[in-house]
Amino acid sequence: MLPKLHIPDDVHLRSVPVAEAIRTDWESILSEEERRRRAEMKNEARRNSFTAGRVVLRRLLSQELGVSPVEVPLTVLESGRLGCEGSHLHLSLAHSGQLAVAAASQRNIGFDLEVIRPKPSSLL
Repeated sequence: MLPKLHIPDDVHLRSVPVAEAIRTDWESILSEEERRRRAEMKNEARRNSFTAGRVVLRRLLSQELGVSPVEVPLTVLESGRLGCEGSHLHLSLAHSGQLAVAAASQRNIGFDLEVIRPKPSSLL
């Protein structure tokens, strides 16, 4: 059993099931660059998880910034992390299995998400 998570008040989270995100009007949420990147992905599962991640992150930041999801000024920083231009927000995005989760905070944050899969006893 996993311990109960304590999430500080200044960390804002939002999640979305991948299936729900791809049923939304994601084309009106993703930027032109994100739609281009998505179209270049050959693996459908990878396309869907990328879409869900960007949809949930843009929805979270839309609420935080008071703008529409497509207007959220997402950037990719030199480090490869996602940033929000013009804000002091630190972002984290993870997706695994059928869930995507985004977090934003004024402090540096990071998290990961993994589906727990049973391992065969032969690995022990």
